[in-house]
Parts: sequence; C-alpha cells; structure tokens
Amino acid sequence: MEDETVEAEFDRFISWCQGKSELYRTYCERIVEDQELRKFIGEIDASNRPYTLFAAVHFLLLEDDSHGLSDYYPSVSGDPRQPGEGDPGELFSDFCLQNRDRIRELTESRKVQTNEIRRCAALLPGFAYLSRKIEGSVSMVEVGASAGLNLSWDSYSYRYHGYREIEGEGPVMECKVREGSPPIDVNLEVKEKVGIDINPLDVSEEEDRRWLKALTWPEHRERRERLEKAMNLAHEQSPEIVEGDAVEDLERVVSQLDDPVIIYGTQVLWALEPDRVQDFLETVGELQEDREIYCLFGERGGLEWLMGDRSSDEEVWLEVFEHPGELQKLGEYDVHGEWLKWQIQ
Repeated sequence: MEDETVEAEFDRFISWCQGKSELYRTYCERIVEDQELRKFIGEIDASNRPYTLFAAVHFLLLEDDSHGLSDYYPSVSGDPRQPGEGDPGELFSDFCLQNRDRIRELTESRKVQTNEIRRCAALLPGFAYLSRKIEGSVSMVEVGASAGLNLSWDSYSYRYHGYREIEGEGPVMECKVREGSPPIDVNLEVKEKVGIDINPLDVSEEEDRRWLKALTWPEHRERRERLEKAMNLAHEQSPEIVEGDAVEDLERVVSQLDDPVIIYGTQVLWALEPDRVQDFLETVGELQEDREIYCLFGERGGLEWLMGDRSSDEEVWLEVFEHPGELQKLGEYDVHGEWLKWQIQ
C-alpha cells in the first residue's frame, strides 16, 4: 500500500515539474519505475515528500559534490549536464540508496520552508490596498516566516513589467502584470514587524542557508541569486522571528503588538490540514472582534479551497479579510511571483 502511495505521489508531481524542472521530472519518472527506491522513500516520515526528498538530495550535493549526480545541478556544477544526457535517474537512485541515513535524517528534521521572496511582488499591492484603510503606524506579523526574508518586503526593489517600478536597497522583484492595475504605493508607517514559524531558520547559520538554497530548484538561477541577496540583507537587518504554531501561538504574538496589525503569509496554510485552516480563521476572527486586525494571504485556491477537499487544480489567490468570516479575493499570482492578475479596483 505504501509503495502505491509513493508511486501515486510522485506520478502527480510530474505535472508540477513540467516547465519548472526537467531534472526533477526525470527523478519522478525514475521513482515511479524503481521499486527499491520507492521502498526507501516509503520509509520517509515527512509531509510533502517530493519537495522534502529533492531538497535533502540538493542539500547533500551542495555540501559534497563528489558524486556524479552533482554534474546535473547548475547550482553545484559550473558546467552542468542536461537531463537528457546520460542517465540522471540512475544516478539519483544510486545517490539516494547510498545516503539513506542522511536523507532520512534531513527529511525528518527539516521542513519545506521555501522563502520565495518574489512573492513580495504580490504582497506589495495587497499592502497598498490595505494602506487605504489604515491610519497611523501599523504592526505586522508574517505567519510561516521561515528565515524572515519576506519581512524585508519594504526594502526590496520592484519592477512590474509594462507598468511601474519602485527602487529599494534590496534585490529586484520582477513581475509581469497580466491583468488589472494593481496599486503599489504603500502609505504605511511600519512600527514593528515580527515573524512566527514552527521552526525558524537563521541566515547566520551555514546549514540553514544551505537548506534554503536546497529548497530552490537547481535550474532556477535567478531565484538563487535573489535568495542570496535577500539572505545577506536579512543578516544585516536581523528580523525578529518567534518560534511558534500558526494557530496555537498567534494570539500570544499579536497580544504584544499595538493596533492596527496586519497578519500575512504566502503559501503557508496549505501545509495545514483543512480543519486546522478553519481553526486559524476562527482564531483570527476572534482577534478581529476586539482589535483592529487585517489579514492578507496568498494561498493556492484561496482559503475556502484549503478548507475543502483540494481536489481541483487552482492558481494562487491573494485574499484579504478585514472582518470575521469575510474573505475578499484581490487577485491571483504565480507560485513564485513571476506574474500577477489584479482583479479588484
């Protein structure tokens, strides 16, 4: 039964790799065909197994590039081979089976905490939208902050192709506006920013930096370059990140901040079970009854979809909720922030 689960899991992931990573698509095809490899993967106790497994392998290759598999990684090799050359699937299988213990250790101790900073290009219009409704200084809480790179959203530069630009000190977030006219002038005085994460990462720690790099798919050079610059900026700014659960500890974190408060996050609640997403919304709703709390979240299919069976294939929705139970869709964006559709005036 577990073997069939692994096969189905990675067979589904093949479609997700299309156009994003030919190397990872090749790995998925190998896993579907390789019973011994599937048996090992079935022993891994980790959520989001494809992401976690591929990141663990990438992490180990960044640490030691002596195995032939490293030749296929642009993030590791100066002159990488193409997935169509040789047999990277065979090398992947060999590497995994040789490094069972290290891979098992990493997949059980690490989480999928992709700190994709280009998602800030979707958050920025959301903050601009909320800034029209908020007076005075504001406190901000990022849920699922990882290493806190998206807490530095107001330090980055933004280029909305064919639309507008904003200059900042940090790396450039390039985004195509496919629809609408998103507001990007954020008239907010940010008094305090804090992140909350079940397992905060520290960019001053080499292994945490390597894990963030490993979560970035190996062919994505521009993402790696932005990540490196953002980590360096975060090292200088030292964002505050509190260890805690998005549901259980949110009230404690918010209680230490002055109103108004913006709670935000990108692609974090999908990691929760549907009933826990419901618990999160109820927690926020209770806070909103007595305080001036605004929420801005980017989640695949929207929050209602996350509380359902999640069976359909949906884009990432950008939503706000200013009052208990009232969700409003602002638009959609690419999972890595490459494009944005703004759907509200």
